[in-house]
Amino acid sequence: MVVEDTPSSNLPQTVDTGLPDAGYAGVLADIKARVDAARVRALRAANAELMGVYWHIGRHIAEQEDAAPVKRGHTAPKIIARLSADLRAAYPDTTGFSVRNLTYMRDFSRAWTEESILQRGVATLPWGSIIELLGIRDPDIRAWYAERAGEWTRPVLQHHIANDLHLSQGAAPSNFERALPPGDAEAAQALTRDPLIVDFIRGAPGRERDLELALLADIERFMTALGKGFSFYGRQLALTVGDREFATDLLFYHHPQRRFVVIELKIGEFDPEHAGKLNFYVSTVDDQLAGEDDAPTIGILLCATRDEAVTEMTLRGISSPIAVARWKTGSEMTMTEEPSVSPGMRAALQEMRDVEVELTAFATRQIAAIEKSTADPSRSS
Repeated sequence: MVVEDTPSSNLPQTVDTGLPDAGYAGVLADIKARVDAARVRALRAANAELMGVYWHIGRHIAEQEDAAPVKRGHTAPKIIARLSADLRAAYPDTTGFSVRNLTYMRDFSRAWTEESILQRGVATLPWGSIIELLGIRDPDIRAWYAERAGEWTRPVLQHHIANDLHLSQGAAPSNFERALPPGDAEAAQALTRDPLIVDFIRGAPGRERDLELALLADIERFMTALGKGFSFYGRQLALTVGDREFATDLLFYHHPQRRFVVIELKIGEFDPEHAGKLNFYVSTVDDQLAGEDDAPTIGILLCATRDEAVTEMTLRGISSPIAVARWKTGSEMTMTEEPSVSPGMRAALQEMRDVEVELTAFATRQIAAIEKSTADPSRSS
């Protein structure tokens, strides 16, 4: 039986396929997976196409500036202003051709070559993220963030740049070089951040339990602060050794490196006794939870402050791989939760939203064509 579709009906129509439910479900799942994959490809292709156009516009502007007469400081703005007016007149329904945006395009073409935006994946980044990267003057630091920007949203990228993530990653003092093989020591060191910025916490927790609960209250942001690849395994996990029971503060598993990571929390200054306790937990987790194929478990002790000399001396006598990092909450950061936005910046942000809307509209048209072709294969022949 077939339920006829009528123009007046907006309800989903049920069709008797004559197939077993399980068989039809498999067909539907396969088609949906292909359409979803096509959507992603269309969005990426549309973004790469738009970034390529922006790069070439910027290259033309840069070439005109470089060929301009002596009064370059006065000539460059005139070139951009005229081009902005002419492009807006030629494409009245298209956003993205303001003086500000054309200036970003020029900087974009000077920051990367045409080949490098493709090879390094810059062309796949949203325009807003590229603008954030353009604010980094050091090309090596800019390249460091560009390699990782595809994993982050624009606000997360802003957060990491503002807090100098490139300086904090892998910076915590540790005994990894002595406790782990050379290659593994470098990998484990990359998992540490010093300081670890947990600016979603406001104020100073009065107890270690308060800090633990505050971190777990927004576990997603905490794992973002830790870095990519972490999954939460448990809190206050019971470990039985002999006739006694012990509990770790937080336990994570890092999937790319296939290792457990024990995290102990301290609200005050680092004390040598803290490392001894963490050493015990790391050894126990390695013995009781880690599999044969897992890399050695490591421990990260998060404290508010530390004495460098005391920390170094303590780590010399610890056998398990341990790092000592500091944590910083939002009350200790200079960034405000709601920064003031100037009218000019507000206009620029609106323009970025307009560009993203335009890009999405283009991708939607491509997706519609793909779905139409999927529904009627004869159209694609």
